[in-house]
Amino acid sequence: MTGFQSVNAADGSNIIIKGNYFVNPTVKVGDASATIVSYTLTQIIATLPNGSQGKKVSVTTLSGTSAYTSQVGTSIYDDVFYGNISNSTWAGDTYNIAYSDNPANIKQGEKAIKWNAKAWSAFQIDNSPNIPSASKGIRFYIKSAAPISNGIKLILNYSWAATPTISSETEYKYIEIPWSEFGLASAPATMNLTFNHAQGEPNDIYLDDIGYYY
Repeated sequence: MTGFQSVNAADGSNIIIKGNYFVNPTVKVGDASATIVSYTLTQIIATLPNGSQGKKVSVTTLSGTSAYTSQVGTSIYDDVFYGNISNSTWAGDTYNIAYSDNPANIKQGEKAIKWNAKAWSAFQIDNSPNIPSASKGIRFYIKSAAPISNGIKLILNYSWAATPTISSETEYKYIEIPWSEFGLASAPATMNLTFNHAQGEPNDIYLDDIGYYY
């Protein structure tokens, strides 16, 4: 299982699960079974049961069980930004929040964010929707055209008090950062997030499936 669309689907609606070798699959959301509408070897359409929000989707086949990282209802970006989010950069970088040119640069769904990052610049996610108080931290997928070693700082809600630093590779990497690494004892009300490319060389950076986790 490589992902499902839409991460923010409502209970009772259909999701599209992608992956490989779906032979006689069963689907669960948390511990509840989901109704399978149809399936092929690479795609399953299933209906979310009641109580799906905040739960992980898993698929079981003859090969075993695979679960996707993101929980239902926890994305602020999943092919599109939700709510009234706007974007900006520090140095006039170009970016595409609906990038779809190369499937290898898309982790989840049909689109990703491509940011042509200039040296020492940043990509901002502003006007974030409210974040649940029970959430534990932020999560996202990231990759870059060239590896970045400890060269991306995360700035939460415009505060420089604590800025976790991450690396990026040429293949998508899943990142979770708890609120405590931003110096917080609990979840903030919003999740305005800045990705600071704190290096002196330009790079193409791809982001996908951005949200929070429980």
